[in-house]
Amino acid sequence: MRRAIVNPYPVDQIYTVRSDIVEIAAPAAVVWDILTNFPAYGEWNAMTPAITGEAAQDAKIIMKTWHELLNQYLTLHYDIMEFVPGKTIAWAGYLPEYELIARRDLIIEPLGEDRCAYYTVDIFAGPGGREQAEINTRWVSAAFNRQAQSLRDRAETMAMAA
Repeated sequence: MRRAIVNPYPVDQIYTVRSDIVEIAAPAAVVWDILTNFPAYGEWNAMTPAITGEAAQDAKIIMKTWHELLNQYLTLHYDIMEFVPGKTIAWAGYLPEYELIARRDLIIEPLGEDRCAYYTVDIFAGPGGREQAEINTRWVSAAFNRQAQSLRDRAETMAMAA
């Protein structure tokens, strides 16, 4: 089910950061189970080691995430905006200190019965979007790639053990 985030900003104030596409030798269902098992994030996800809340459409979540430039963890509050089992989970929130809406989409694309692809897209929208994208694109993209590789390693290990 898809729910649009209310975005009052013009197109020229929307910026994206994305990870590389990572192929995973595991079924999409295994990857989905990992992404929606919030209590286990600390076992595999160094960038976001903790999420509290329910993995469900319209749920409110609290995320502990590493900010490389600030050299500290931040606590962020988001709403799950899109929840398509086996395919997409996306959360978004308004960050008033940066004058922007931030949305993160975690996307799984099945490539067959026992394979899938995964990638992440962050959207920064608002007056602070360009500045935040310019400041954060390099490290966020690298962190997303590390996260995708950790997800791949965990999913492939779990698939082989099943």
